[in-house]
Amino acid sequence: MITTADPGGDGPKIIYCNPALCKMTGYSQEYLIGKSPRILQGPLTDKAVLNKLRRCLRSGSDFQGSTLNYRRDGTPYFVEWNISPVRGASGKVEYFVSVQRDITARILAEQRQELLAQALNVTQDAVVIVDDRGRILFTNQAFQRVTGYSPEDAQALAMHAATTASPHPAFYRNLLRVMQGSRRLRVTFEGDGPAQDRPMHLEQVVTILKDKSGAGKHYVSVLKDISSFVERENLLSRQVRSDVLTGLLNRRGGSMKLRSVHRAAQRAGSAYAVILADIDNFKMINDRYGHDTGDVVLRQSAAVLIGTIGGEGAIARWGGEEFLFLLPDGSLAEAMGLAERVRMAIAAHDYPIAGRVTLSLGVGVWEGSETAHALVRRVDQALYRAKNEGRDRVVAAE
Repeated sequence: MITTADPGGDGPKIIYCNPALCKMTGYSQEYLIGKSPRILQGPLTDKAVLNKLRRCLRSGSDFQGSTLNYRRDGTPYFVEWNISPVRGASGKVEYFVSVQRDITARILAEQRQELLAQALNVTQDAVVIVDDRGRILFTNQAFQRVTGYSPEDAQALAMHAATTASPHPAFYRNLLRVMQGSRRLRVTFEGDGPAQDRPMHLEQVVTILKDKSGAGKHYVSVLKDISSFVERENLLSRQVRSDVLTGLLNRRGGSMKLRSVHRAAQRAGSAYAVILADIDNFKMINDRYGHDTGDVVLRQSAAVLIGTIGGEGAIARWGGEEFLFLLPDGSLAEAMGLAERVRMAIAAHDYPIAGRVTLSLGVGVWEGSETAHALVRRVDQALYRAKNEGRDRVVAAE
């Protein structure tokens, strides 16, 4: 567009416009000639930009700006334009040349990008976008909270992804796996970022963004903090496997542990020992002193057993007043020795109200050909013999 430089009346008038400007505005050349460029302005045209434009025109200086203009049919469009003065022989400004460009597509793309960034920033999941060279292009606001890495730290660790042999954090290693040929990945792991004040369990999904040719050009990683779910699952698992009264494994938890120890022994070709212990005359304690006293005896007995066995194995409350001990890699001599220490510790403990309490114990070691159930049955028979032989004693399974 070329206009006059006359400041009077409605200001400069259009004396020339090319077909591209007519196509952009929807006006014909015949209609625009002689009109003020103000015809393109509307209610949302930026007043501050127009004021700057007027100052430049009055001073005869170059102008550059962008705002919202309107087409002939009333639809708005974003325009970016440069205006340069054209001076005559006397040095006076006689014309203005305006070069205009419709930037609506770019502005809308920027707005969509900003909207997308805002949407990604309000999510509680960490979002990371990298290119095909492993460079991190975007991290949202949740990224540092979830991974423990600041955006700057993340940029630094990604700078030499293709050449460095230094270890990367788990979330970035997972990204590299996909970049190196794995398909869409979903994995859970424990967070290993710096400055995390608690153990954090994460679920990561990595998706490939392909170009029109089908090549992977960008990779999107979404990291979800699933710590609360894991903690709740662990709590429920402990509740299912734990005895409420004593805090030991319950029958179900003990059975699971027994199967695990049995399978490990089968794989390794090693032995393991089982001890069954039963509180002597426990029914009499309940009948004489009441079930509350019986519960105290069970809780204190469990504490004594834990203190005696230490880290040598696992203990479960196998029945009402019966306890099962598992000793991985334990020999019969070791198991008999431990059983005797347990018996003596219980006998030496002073129980309030109930007084002295004793244990009868059966001990056995797994023979490679038998099932775990068969071993427990043999040990239970040894416990039965200990009861019949006078209680407060340890008997080895036959």
